Amino acid sequence: MESKKPLGLALWLSLTIFVSAFLLFQVQPLISKFILPWFGGSPAVWTTAMLFFQCTLFLGYVYSHLLASRLKLSAQVKLHVVLLVLASIMAIFVIPISSLKPEGNEDPTLRILMLLTLCVGLPYFVLSTTGPLIQAWFSQAYPGRSPYRLFSLSNLGSLLALGSFPALFEPYLELKTMGTFWMVGFWLFAMFCMICAWKISRIVVVETGGSIQGSAATGVSSHSSAQSTDAAPSFWQRGACISLSALSSLMFIATTNHVCHDIATVPFLWIVPLALYLLTFIICFDHPRWYIREVWSGLCVLGILGLTVLDLDLTFIPNLILHFGTMFTICMVCHGELVSLRPKNSKFITEYYLMISAGGALGGLFITFVATPFFVEYYEWPFGLFLSLGLALHVLISTAMQKWLSMKPSVLGVLGVVLAATLLVAWRVDPFEWRSSTSNAGIVDKPILKARNFYRTVQVEDRNYMLEIPASENDGIPLGPSDSRRSFWSGNVLHGRQLTQPSLRNAPLTYYDHDSGVGRTLDYCLNGPFRDQPLKFAVVGLGAGSLAAYARASEGDREADECVLYEINPLVEQIAREHFWYLPDYEKRLGKPIEVRLGDARLTMEREPAQEYDVIVLDAFSGDSVPAHLLTREAFDIYQRHLKKNADGSLRGFVCIHITNSFLNLYPIVKNAAKQVLKMPYTSIYREAQPQKHAMRSHYFIITNDARFLAETPMVPRYRESTDPSTGEKISTAIDRDWPDIALWTDHYSTIFNILLND
Repeated sequence: MESKKPLGLALWLSLTIFVSAFLLFQVQPLISKFILPWFGGSPAVWTTAMLFFQCTLFLGYVYSHLLASRLKLSAQVKLHVVLLVLASIMAIFVIPISSLKPEGNEDPTLRILMLLTLCVGLPYFVLSTTGPLIQAWFSQAYPGRSPYRLFSLSNLGSLLALGSFPALFEPYLELKTMGTFWMVGFWLFAMFCMICAWKISRIVVVETGGSIQGSAATGVSSHSSAQSTDAAPSFWQRGACISLSALSSLMFIATTNHVCHDIATVPFLWIVPLALYLLTFIICFDHPRWYIREVWSGLCVLGILGLTVLDLDLTFIPNLILHFGTMFTICMVCHGELVSLRPKNSKFITEYYLMISAGGALGGLFITFVATPFFVEYYEWPFGLFLSLGLALHVLISTAMQKWLSMKPSVLGVLGVVLAATLLVAWRVDPFEWRSSTSNAGIVDKPILKARNFYRTVQVEDRNYMLEIPASENDGIPLGPSDSRRSFWSGNVLHGRQLTQPSLRNAPLTYYDHDSGVGRTLDYCLNGPFRDQPLKFAVVGLGAGSLAAYARASEGDREADECVLYEINPLVEQIAREHFWYLPDYEKRLGKPIEVRLGDARLTMEREPAQEYDVIVLDAFSGDSVPAHLLTREAFDIYQRHLKKNADGSLRGFVCIHITNSFLNLYPIVKNAAKQVLKMPYTSIYREAQPQKHAMRSHYFIITNDARFLAETPMVPRYRESTDPSTGEKISTAIDRDWPDIALWTDHYSTIFNILLND
């Protein structure tokens, strides 16, 4: 019967599955980046989007399984063609319209899920059905050939989509243009899929004499009837498939979260782990020879030990490689073991993929609906490491004993080694802080609060100095009871600090002291042009509320200053009001409430009438990550509308931007905004840390038309210390952060590739 097959059927099936996978994974970073500015730029936007994509993929696999196992092929084709037509119509709406923007008070998770359902729900669902359905059709047309390489081809298309997005599409095309290309691509896919359906239906009609008989009546070719005696997967095999898939999904998402919270919320750092995750599918499902159990499980154990037990002091890139490399080996072990469980009978192929997708969805569901609301830290990452270590050790020990010692491994012995190693890692990682972190005499650390929500993890702790610590014992800095302080942490990064002694606690510290760029800007305003009139300033990013300390009470004819705070995370406002004193002292000192406007600052400002701020301070950082939507052309247009104007319409206010970052050079980004959008001159102030003053390293970029301020505040760059090899003298060289050829960021264009720091 092979000769009766339409010419090129295998090519059409391969092309369709490749294009569908490409579109499936191209739309993920596309729409996620588009809606990122609407939800505060949080990495949780990507996590929630991944939950939607995984659950929709699962529903698509359910559909494919039911279609292939319950309906005749003719009914399959008719139903699927109708679905393709409807999805092609809905593909027009892939780019969300502005009316779908959140109002600011609704639950972000549910809003994101609803938005994605409306915009890409049906097209994504149809794309997700293609893999298992095409493989089921392939098995009917070519019963003697394995369909699993089509799964590798599918993942190759997915990998190319993810790689091309940041490298080929993102740097050159706006998101709306990419959305148009994606829509056209979906129409081509729909046409290819219809051609496949028509060709495969002709094969079955020809080979059964015009009727569907035997096993073909349930979607399985009569050629595969000889396989029907093969046993169905057991309960334990099904459970293993789901568990292995869930673990790899959990570690992929948890690693992405772990990395993104300390770097930048941009698609590049979403795409790398997702691409590695897909690459393991490609390798493992291409051929079993690529998965050597003892090699990959051994590398997995070494990677996990490198992240946990070994005290490695790595710079950013090696640390990133270690995290992503370990995740890659974990996924290799999970997917390699998954391949060994695949059914030999093609009758169960759609059920097999259904179990894989169910596990992937469970990993996302666990993080979104269990870890986020119930864990106060990102415990899912060490939790996943413990499980992965146990799996890898089990595979390594069992394989080694069978292969090298020619003996059957003892279940109890293997479990004992796995348990001991896992306990060692748990003790080293110390996720629940079982071990005390305080060891210095006279210093008492006291945790006050630890919590987590959609946006981030937060922590408040006290450090009390019970004794005087001389400078000789503390790197030249004396400390005593007056230095006792309370600190606010977001992830691992300090976001505010306040001295606890009542007479000292109104002093702004860390990045906000009087010698910092924002401190010098506000002091200039208060002691200069606004000496005799109230200052109205806005702060984007609340933290502990440090900048409220600059606001003055009314005096004589001068009214009190006004500080307006924008904060997306309601948990941060609760912390600032209940655990720090800046906001309560402001209200007591000025005799009026301080206004905290909850919601994404940009969306809130976009809806507000012009506020006529004298100063706008941008300090909305989560760890060292950058909410890119606050630094785009469209964002600066909004800031411009809210700045106070002179009688001739020129801007008279200040925009002060906190650009301190360990990994990204934001200087050229904000410089472009100053020159091209605000059309105002600027200066920047870099200040090294001053531990004796509780001041952190900070870098501020200040934009203003105030000529006197610019004259009094020249550029202060960062300097690099080096030694002249010929004279041995110390040389200080200013570091140039004004890199050329950096484009202005927009809502539809932003990339971190060209602003990565290497010093």
